[in-house]
Amino acid sequence: MKLTDLQLSQVDAQIKRLIQTDSYYGRIYKEAGITGVSSQEEFEQLPFSSKADLRNAYPLGIQAVPDEEVVRIHSSSGTTGKPVIIPYTAKDVDDWAIMFARCYETAGITNKDHIQITAGYGLWTAGIGFQAGCEKLGAMAIPMGPGNTDKQIQMMMDLKSTGQYRFLRRIVWWNGFCLRQQSVADHRTCSCCYNPDVRCRKWYRESE
Repeated sequence: MKLTDLQLSQVDAQIKRLIQTDSYYGRIYKEAGITGVSSQEEFEQLPFSSKADLRNAYPLGIQAVPDEEVVRIHSSSGTTGKPVIIPYTAKDVDDWAIMFARCYETAGITNKDHIQITAGYGLWTAGIGFQAGCEKLGAMAIPMGPGNTDKQIQMMMDLKSTGQYRFLRRIVWWNGFCLRQQSVADHRTCSCCYNPDVRCRKWYRESE
């Protein structure tokens, strides 16, 4: 990948900022004798990051700002090894919300939609991220979280959800469940946030 002069200057500034800290990557660069980049050739000599690097930085080795600038902590699950902890600044949180809002817009969601969020909340970033993106877009967020199927269906019907966020394995189960329930048999509740041609408003028209 050929970098522009602007991109090279941004990478150079980031490296110089990191080596001024006691962060994991600051130490890695200093030990490797890397003080910055001024050319494409120097950029291509930078070491790659691996999942092992992120785990070796546990718990807060990738943090490159003072604690007082960190407003939130997120983390991977740690299912396959040591969890990766990600400190967020206020700017990180806002950037994350903007990216999630773009995901919604790509799926055809607008500020007229009611989005039922069924991903987990907590250290994992999914639930709170999708809520922040929904709010950034101006849509109505319904932060249900996972499980509690009866209440999910109640809120879907009563609040007239026009979109849901959930994972594929849950979508397959949800389709089967809805088809077995007389009260929601006409509702398609699964992939609207992934396919703008399958909109949840269709559920209500078909069930009336």
